[in-house]
Amino acid sequence: MILYFIRHGKSETYGTNMERSLTTEGKILLNEKFGRFKKILEAKENIKIFTSPLKRARQTGEILSEILEKDFEISEEVYSMNIIPFLKTLEKNNDYIIISHEPFISSWIREIAGKFQIVSRGSIHIIEMEEKFKGKSLREFK
Repeated sequence: MILYFIRHGKSETYGTNMERSLTTEGKILLNEKFGRFKKILEAKENIKIFTSPLKRARQTGEILSEILEKDFEISEEVYSMNIIPFLKTLEKNNDYIIISHEPFISSWIREIAGKFQIVSRGSIHIIEMEEKFKGKSLREFK
């Protein structure tokens, strides 16, 4: 199983946490990056996308979903600090894209891969998983 953790794109600085939208610049940058990201996913058939319920994450999921031509699912579980119970529900023969927020993603990476990682807006972090929910490799897609 490979996990792709994506932090939502650049968002507005005003409004409630639940309803802040992506900026126009954030949408443009995500479209460019996801166009390149699609190339590394082309051979993958069993990939599922989950996104946090917050608006900016959902909008990020919509952009990725359109580019990959795959549906996404909104999940409350990817808007929490504790990712392991959620991962335990996933099928091991699939790969997963999880779109969420900080400080969640950096905490999950530290817990799974044992490494500190700066997680900027729109960044994509790839963890190849081994048994017992430990990552055997970590890299960032640029």
